[in-house]
Amino acid sequence: MIHLRGTFCIKSAVAFAAMAIATSSISYAADQTIIVSGDNANGWGFFLEIPNGTAMLENGPDTPPLGAGSASLVVDGTGRMLVGTLSLAGLPLGVIDHLSYWTYQKAGSPGSSNLAISLQFDVDYDSTDADNSFQGRLVFEPVNNPAQGAVQKGVWQQWDALNGNWWMTGTPIVGNVPGVQTCPQGAPCSFAQVLTDFPNARVRPSIGATILKAGGPWTNGFDGNVDAFTVGVGGMNTTFDFEVSEVVDSDGDGVSDDVDDCPNSDLSATVVIDGCDSGVANVLSANGCTISDYVAMIASEAKNHGKFVSGVAKLVNALKKDGAISNKDAAAIKRCAAQSSLP
Repeated sequence: MIHLRGTFCIKSAVAFAAMAIATSSISYAADQTIIVSGDNANGWGFFLEIPNGTAMLENGPDTPPLGAGSASLVVDGTGRMLVGTLSLAGLPLGVIDHLSYWTYQKAGSPGSSNLAISLQFDVDYDSTDADNSFQGRLVFEPVNNPAQGAVQKGVWQQWDALNGNWWMTGTPIVGNVPGVQTCPQGAPCSFAQVLTDFPNARVRPSIGATILKAGGPWTNGFDGNVDAFTVGVGGMNTTFDFEVSEVVDSDGDGVSDDVDDCPNSDLSATVVIDGCDSGVANVLSANGCTISDYVAMIASEAKNHGKFVSGVAKLVNALKKDGAISNKDAAAIKRCAAQSSLP
């Protein structure tokens, strides 16, 4: 039985194709991060190709590469589950200059330890001819890229798909004539070789899907996650960040990232400077920065130890003036700063 949790479940191939109507093309004018969440799917959807499997947006596991969440894909020994988008439909493969994503195989995943979620494009191998019919998929699987490291359980891993090995399904059509696979599953080849063989290849227009998929089928099944899928064009990267909610609080300090000046705060209980524990409460400001965050900023900008100590002194004096710390607290922080070897 399919079990999808989230608010962008796609329950049929027809519905998946219909996403094209509501999906706008991506602008590659600047680097950007697009949050894919239960609040706003931004053109993405879960789809069960073959039973059985489940999918959801969840926080974690562990510390994802972006934000607090990721997309979870779970399948049994026959299931094939994906999360996909049509927002790259029509994109020429030759203009892509960055292509990466992160995966995580949970420690309790029942299948082989070398399994990881794959990246797949629905490809039109010749954009200059009139045939835009389904011609199969171009597939990147981490297991076929040992040079990038072995798949591990319980660890987030990034995969450089642009510089990895790919294999083809289906039948490529060039000049309206069916051809042959030059990179079959048993002999994957580089992305550069694919472009040499098919220089006019593109993601199929209109209904061409870009998908992140679990299952093949995979014996005994799989339980894992995917996040931070990034595609770059013209030196500008677009990253899709999977989150439970569009309101992201990466460091869990209660201040959402969109208004947090320190989205990865040091939330230690007390202010510790270069191993010296001042014993002073590490107060969190309304802007999402702690005292320790401010001390770290000063250390990163100070040209020498004297400048660092002076900067910390100005900081604690301001905090004392605002009533955030006491005279005793200020003295303790200054003492730790003076004793440190920072910057």
